[in-house]
Amino acid sequence: MIFFSILEKTAIVVFYPLDDENDGFHIQRTLKGKSADFVYINTSKAIEKQIFTAAHELGHRLGVESYISEFCKNFDVLKYRENVVNRNSKVEKDLAKFKSECDVIIANRKPDELADGVEKIYTRDLMGRE
Repeated sequence: MIFFSILEKTAIVVFYPLDDENDGFHIQRTLKGKSADFVYINTSKAIEKQIFTAAHELGHRLGVESYISEFCKNFDVLKYRENVVNRNSKVEKDLAKFKSECDVIIANRKPDELADGVEKIYTRDLMGRE
């Protein structure tokens, strides 16, 4: 698969059955005295989900978020994170305040906590299956 091959050029890819809540993730660790990137892909998910996860993690590895931040530099961007560590963006920890201040919400998933702001949400989870 092309996404797996490209991803393997940028990180050590670990294919492993993870818990059902987790599609995959990226971490950095020290390996033989050097920083190394690891991407875990959940093999208990369907192959389509594994491919999507590989593409998603590849986007992180290629710096898509910084590209989007650059593209949005003329807009006020507010991120919601309950637990924030070392973020460079303006971050709101209170979800109610976040929802009231945003004109548009871009989210990976459409969780129940965002149901009252559904008209503002743009998500990849079009069918509400995630």
